[in-house]
Amino acid sequence: MHVHHPPAAAELDIRLFELLYLAHGVTAVRDTGNFDGSILRTRDQILHGDFAGPRIFACGPIIDGDPPIWPGSVVVHNYTEAVRAVDKIAAEGMNCVKAYTNLTPDALVGLRDAARSHRLPLIGHVPWRVPLQDAHIPEVQHLTGVAQTTPPTPFADFQAMTWSQLRETRIKTIVALSRAQDLSYTPTMVVMQRSFELASGAFFHLHDSPQAHLLPRYYRDLFWPTLLAQRQQVSPDTAQIAWNNFELAVRQLHTAGVPLHVGTDTLNPFVVPGASMWTELRELVHAGFTPEQAWAAATSGNGAALREPNLGVLEAGAPADLLVFRHNPANDLDALSTLEAVVANGRFYSRTMLDDAEARYQRYFNGWLYDRVSMYLVRRRLRASFRSPISARE
Repeated sequence: MHVHHPPAAAELDIRLFELLYLAHGVTAVRDTGNFDGSILRTRDQILHGDFAGPRIFACGPIIDGDPPIWPGSVVVHNYTEAVRAVDKIAAEGMNCVKAYTNLTPDALVGLRDAARSHRLPLIGHVPWRVPLQDAHIPEVQHLTGVAQTTPPTPFADFQAMTWSQLRETRIKTIVALSRAQDLSYTPTMVVMQRSFELASGAFFHLHDSPQAHLLPRYYRDLFWPTLLAQRQQVSPDTAQIAWNNFELAVRQLHTAGVPLHVGTDTLNPFVVPGASMWTELRELVHAGFTPEQAWAAATSGNGAALREPNLGVLEAGAPADLLVFRHNPANDLDALSTLEAVVANGRFYSRTMLDDAEARYQRYFNGWLYDRVSMYLVRRRLRASFRSPISARE
């Protein structure tokens, strides 16, 4: 319910991402911010069978205020500009509208009204200028903005600082307001967990993990370290308090019956396509879900939130997206590793087919020529885009 794809120029990366989703049993994803418009082409290529991947739902570009948090966002200043932005997204065939952190109250109202007129779900961050009770964003991502009262600093430490200062009374207020307004959340717990781990000195543990090595080397040695270099780091104690409060909020929202959806926010540091979904499910169980509840949230719950009839259920007439396991992951998430086959968009992929395809990508990406050329090109691109990229091994 929350992923980001590489840009169109990284076509092989896109195909690897889609394969890794399938290899971990993810048969549908929602892209919540695509800046170059390539997500529509990727969606169509998978649908037509050009390469293997999950079905894609897409929000198009992030819509933000001035200045935008991310370069490439659609910037709107007022109600009228917000309506025009949504009109354009709807005309392009997008499935949802993504609101972001620096929107003005007036622009947010424009997004809400236009999204409603086009019957598109409005999701996103609660803008820092708008209190949660006035935002009326039906599905909030990462719980971002539910407690903020000051302008944001870079995303990860802003989240950590905000959650480290939160009191349990405020969490109870958030829960009560969420129930009263029928709000839902996609918490992406794995992102906050990674932030906590990195603040606790686990960079090289994550860097050398099997998950990180599923992607080309420049992710772990260049791209992710560069993203981390843009953020002011928090102390391990602050990160621990933030993580405890965030997990408590998820637990209390779940206990109160507030819908929680399952997403990961891939492209964040060490949040790997597909593999991070398994981590997210385990974190939800640690926060109070039973394995069956986590499984239901990731299947029928996510499907209902996407407004796709019968997606995420097994019944006559439902989309032919299903998984075959040797053991039941609804009883024990350790059974995720017993995935034997995936059917996505009616196409059958055995475990052997998926493993063989993944191995071919690994051989190619780890080859001397691709590795050296990609490292050189990505380093140049990052130097042009960010302040001072670093390498994990430099």
